[in-house]
Amino acid sequence: MNLSVIAFILVIISSIGAGITTGFFSYTMGKDSLSGVATPNDNPTQKLQKPLNFDNLQEEFKIIPEQQVLVKVYDSIHQQKQILAEKRKQAENNK
Repeated sequence: MNLSVIAFILVIISSIGAGITTGFFSYTMGKDSLSGVATPNDNPTQKLQKPLNFDNLQEEFKIIPEQQVLVKVYDSIHQQKQILAEKRKQAENNK
């Protein structure tokens, strides 16, 4: 056999060995890290799901005008900027 073929086979075997070794250590570390963790007895997502009852709806779906949404968003952003400005003034006055 050619020397380069033997070297190639050794590299392939060592790569497979390194992969198996890494997988084993990863599995062992993961198993050890989860040793104290237990699954809950109940499914917590089932507690959140309630049967939908559409018979008791008091309001019908209505489309809100885009202008009204934009005004609310602008007002909210403007209020937040005012609150931040007031906090900055208070921080500067307290120095």
